[in-house]
Amino acid sequence: MKLACAVFLSFFCVCVQVCAQGTETETEAEKLGSVAGAAQACKAYKDVFTYEEIASRLIASMAASEDAEKIMMKEYVDAKARSYIQQRTQNRIPCGQLINTFVKMPIFKFELYSDGTLKTPEGKFIYPRGQKGFQKGAYRTYPAPPRPQQLPPPMPSQNVPQNQAPMPYYQDPAMNGLPYPPPPPKNTNSAFKTPKSGFRTPPSAALKK
Repeated sequence: MKLACAVFLSFFCVCVQVCAQGTETETEAEKLGSVAGAAQACKAYKDVFTYEEIASRLIASMAASEDAEKIMMKEYVDAKARSYIQQRTQNRIPCGQLINTFVKMPIFKFELYSDGTLKTPEGKFIYPRGQKGFQKGAYRTYPAPPRPQQLPPPMPSQNVPQNQAPMPYYQDPAMNGLPYPPPPPKNTNSAFKTPKSGFRTPPSAALKK
């Protein structure tokens, strides 16, 4: 477990030299925090969020007990704060170079599951402390599983079945075959008159009669 953690941390430190003097004396949690602090100082917020989701699971798996996990998390936070301040004030590494190397770290190739299980790029599973396998119903949360493709709704058929009643629209030859709504119900008080043909009579024609 510690070997897997050291591999991607050494990759980052060699390429970017973000690990300060005394790296050999830093704990695994402090190394993880130093990387996160430098990346956050360069405003790689989204990538740092993903990084810390996986890093927190690594720390929880490395810790022998809950008390040990709390100590390691404090080391992580303190190292992250120190690295953040150093990168912001001294700008030791150009942010473009730092972020480019940060996002290529092998940690981003880990898979994270809802029960806290991690899967390394080599295919090894790292289960949470005291857990010997996947919990029932666990599912992958990172990388997010692909969303199912939504098929477009079917286009309505242009052919009207023989047993289907026609729509209540009429074709007016004077309108070049354009449909228009059916005539209103007959009303003796209306200026509109509906002749036997079923076509509406314009008000002007009705008044002439």
